[in-house]
Amino acid sequence: IEDTEGPTISNVAASPSSGPPGTKINISAQVSDPSGIRRVRAFINKDGELVWTIFMSPSKSEEGVYTGTWSTMIFTEAGAYSVDISATDEGGNENLIKNAVEIEIIS
Repeated sequence: IEDTEGPTISNVAASPSSGPPGTKINISAQVSDPSGIRRVRAFINKDGELVWTIFMSPSKSEEGVYTGTWSTMIFTEAGAYSVDISATDEGGNENLIKNAVEIEIIS
């Protein structure tokens, strides 16, 4: 049986979910696939435009949890940012969850 399904993505979170420019925001997601996980990325978007890509790493303490940090800059524009999560399994199948979580940068 050929694997044609991408990984399952759930429990996406951003901590903190808001802050001023210069805030470090931790993004996490639960990702699983029977064939194994090749890559997990978070795409930070503002007004539909890609702002930043984060390559997420497996958590050392929690099975199936992938984490990454968006280090916003002093000049990061205030406003609402959406986070898309992409996960690819060892078979090359991808799953993309758009607008998985929102982050508010406040000035």
